[in-house]
Amino acid sequence: MRFHQDLAEKYGSVFVFCFGPIPRIVIFEPDLLADIFSRNNASNYVKPPILTNVFTPIIGNQSLAILEGPEHQR
Repeated sequence: MRFHQDLAEKYGSVFVFCFGPIPRIVIFEPDLLADIFSRNNASNYVKPPILTNVFTPIIGNQSLAILEGPEHQR
């Protein structure tokens, strides 16, 4: 986490960095995180297919990290 904290101090509370060839968005802004995680805005934040392709074999297809839409809201 120190790595992310150093980046946040340098670039602010929302920034992008690459982990290998894949860009990552890091958010340290509580109000923005609340918006992202609210049930009202779930359709605006769809998980990328690579997430489900990589993690489904590891954690199963019923994990909150994998589910979308109504299944995720239960």
